[in-house]
This record gives sequence, structure tokens and C-alpha cells, in this order.
Amino acid sequence: MASGDTNVTICSDALVMLGESPITSFTGDVGSACSAMYEDVKRSTLQMYPWSFSINRYDPVATRTDAVQETGTAQAGASSTITLKAATKFTSDDEPNLMYIRITSGTGSGQVRRISDYVASTKVATVYNAWDTTPDSTSVYEIKAFNLWRYRYTHPSEDSNLSPIAFEGVKAIYNSREIGGTVITDDWEYRGTYVYSNQPIILIEYQENTAETYLPSYFVQLLKYQLAWHLAETVTDQITKAEYWRQIAVGTVAENMRGGYFRTATSIDGGSKQTQSIDDYALIGVRG
Repeated sequence: MASGDTNVTICSDALVMLGESPITSFTGDVGSACSAMYEDVKRSTLQMYPWSFSINRYDPVATRTDAVQETGTAQAGASSTITLKAATKFTSDDEPNLMYIRITSGTGSGQVRRISDYVASTKVATVYNAWDTTPDSTSVYEIKAFNLWRYRYTHPSEDSNLSPIAFEGVKAIYNSREIGGTVITDDWEYRGTYVYSNQPIILIEYQENTAETYLPSYFVQLLKYQLAWHLAETVTDQITKAEYWRQIAVGTVAENMRGGYFRTATSIDGGSKQTQSIDDYALIGVRG
């Protein structure tokens, strides 16, 4: 691991590569430029490759998203409404909106409708399409939350049992907690702060934004080259310097930005295995 490295010392070394004076803080014009660019360059460099030091696995707990939210006997009904039981769990207006209500027995049994509106004070739920048979006080219902996925999993950054982490994103989902589980390619979705899937058991492989203290020296060196590339034009006003440091960092366009020291760093990280790039480098299109 790189000892004593901070975002300031890494930026300072990149500036020295450009012929500038070292910095001790993110103040002044040059320091501010470093501060503005540092985190984006670091995160983009992390996302270029599944760096071993930044990849972890997490065993989440599943929550059914299509589970029954409530069952009960209706108090009354009308052509396009139903009055839920007096002790309903839905105590706020619009709370069950877009959920599905099914009459499971009694008058109107078998009908399913989606709730379009709900008034908590009267406990009256309005459905999108009128009932074929109007429910009444004999109608037993169940209400389900509709979701494309059966299960919802909280990702690691939301787990209060883990130390706070800077979550960079889900990289893979496995269908087993055991070693040798199969990667799921299309039966999951990462949305908001949750992973959704139809799999009852999954293992989440994720990438975190590793703190500078724990970055290995080869990654720190690559990060310095990346910063020199992206700072060069802003700091020195010389496009040729930016081009020079780009080639040092990631090679030429002909190498698809996978050459230079990037190739060396990935070889060290992967034990001389061939580079397994994740995505195109996000800042290339921005910087031009």
C-alpha cells in the first residue's frame, strides 16, 4: 500500500511532473484546479478496470417486493371504489396508489384492479377500471405492491452493519453465496439504492472508492499520470503536454487507451493476467 498518500500529495506530484511547484493544500488557482478535477479523475480511473483492491462482495438480505401488503374485508363498495377495512394499515392519502387489489372471496371474487387514488380519512380506494361486480361488505380483498422484480436487495452502502463506504457501483451479481456461483447477466437491475432481481439468493460484487491510504503504489502512480494528463492544458496551456501525459498514462488512440502505464498497472494488479477493461474511460469524451 502507498504510505502517507493523500489527495493533496498525489495532485502535488502530478503538478511537479508538469514543471509546476508542489502544493500543500487545495488553495490558490492551481490548487483549486486540482481540487475540482481530482475526484472525477480518481473515480474514472477506478472504473476503468476491476482493481482487486477495490472489489468486494456482499451478501444481502432479500425483501419480497410483490408480497401482500394487506388483507381484510371491505366495508363497502361502489362502481369504481372500495372502502378498506376500518383498521387498514394505509393511513396516508395516496399511500396504496398503483398497488393491485384483488377480491379473494365474497361478492366480486376473482376481480383484480389497480388503485388510482386513496383517501385516508374515508379509507376509500378508487380503481382505474370500474368493477364488473360491485364489491360490498362481504368482499374479502388483498392488496399487493406490483413490481417487475420479486426481490429487492439493499446495496452495501446502505447497510448499517458495515463501516461507511464510498460506493462506486454494482459490477456483477452471482446466483449463489457459494464459491463458483454463476454470474447473472440479465435477471437483475440496479436502481436508486437497491438491486432488484427475481433470484431469491444473490451475491453482490461491487466496487468502492478506496481511500488514498489503502491505494497500492502502482495505482497511485497511474493516478498521478492521469492527473498530469487532465491538468496539463489547464495549468500549462500546452496541448502538447496533455498529449504527452495521456500517452504515458493510457497509451495511444490505436491502443484504445489501454496502453501506457495503465497496462503495467493492470498487469501488476491482475498477476500478469490480460487486461479486463470494464468501460471506456469516462473523461476522454469530456476532455477531447
